[in-house]
Amino acid sequence: MIHLLLTLLFLIHLAASESVSITRVPEYSSQRPCAQGCFGGGIFTVAGALANGIGCDYHNPQNECVCRLDLQDTADGYLQNCVSRECSANTLDTNSAVSIYDAYCTAAGFIRSTPATITSGSSTSPSSSKSQTQQTIYTSQTSSPVSSTSVEVSSSRTSPSETQAAEPTDSVSGGSNNGEENNRDGSNEGGSNGGGNGLGTGDIVGIVVGILGFIATAIGTWFTYKSIKNKKSPGHLLHSRAAWRQSNF
Repeated sequence: MIHLLLTLLFLIHLAASESVSITRVPEYSSQRPCAQGCFGGGIFTVAGALANGIGCDYHNPQNECVCRLDLQDTADGYLQNCVSRECSANTLDTNSAVSIYDAYCTAAGFIRSTPATITSGSSTSPSSSKSQTQQTIYTSQTSSPVSSTSVEVSSSRTSPSETQAAEPTDSVSGGSNNGEENNRDGSNEGGSNGGGNGLGTGDIVGIVVGILGFIATAIGTWFTYKSIKNKKSPGHLLHSRAAWRQSNF
């Protein structure tokens, strides 16, 4: 069992130390020259351009560096940028290049836990790409200026009217508010005046008591005056003297 594990480790190390042979993969030849140039070509041999793009030795690129787990994301980003730049942002070429690199490294024994993110969307031909570009430009040129113009026109049309409508509204509302306040003040003053002129129950009772007291005083005064007058009459004096004499004798 131990010998089997050692053999597997040796084979993995041997595969890792092998030179990069990605250009021999059948799918590699199906790419357009603009995409193949991002792997190698010109002054670079085999996959020298890819190795140089991720910081590996480009003279004799090795799988151990080009397919290293911590460099695979960097290699995907390099291929996406390079192929998109060289192939006029054709997503089909970009996705194909990234897929070929990922499949090659997986077959070489460098399997990463997180799969590569492939750019969504595809363009089948330059003509379709051109038509999409024209459609985008047409849409942006037709929608944006119209929307901006409509906004400006609406704002220019509505702003003065809103300003003019706001001022009369304020004056009218102010007048109505002043009228309401005047009415309220008038009603309050009328109520206060009415309350001042009107007699309450206590006032009426006081007046009645005063009148009754005046009548009682007048009656008492009249009886007093009558009794005094009767005392001062001659008959009353004679009767008083006769009574006094009888009492003395």
